[in-house]
Amino acid sequence: TVSCNGCRFAIPRSYIEEIARGSSSAIVLETLGDAAFAVFRQARIPAIRLATVLGLEDGRPLDQSTFVFVRLARGDLYALAVDRVLD
Repeated sequence: TVSCNGCRFAIPRSYIEEIARGSSSAIVLETLGDAAFAVFRQARIPAIRLATVLGLEDGRPLDQSTFVFVRLARGDLYALAVDRVLD
């Protein structure tokens, strides 16, 4: 369960690869054009704000977000930026 703008959302645990804070030295945030990326463990991963996807007001800056690295069924990996992870 994650929180974004005061709302809670569930993410299936089987989709979660890893969780890391944006302030961690293990994550480098990059912007290429309009796209944001999280460089994590030598891989450039597209970073997506959950708030933006849901049409909510953007809360925290990316570097203060918590990233949930989500692997979709077809194998694509994304860094989902949320306010916090609840459990």
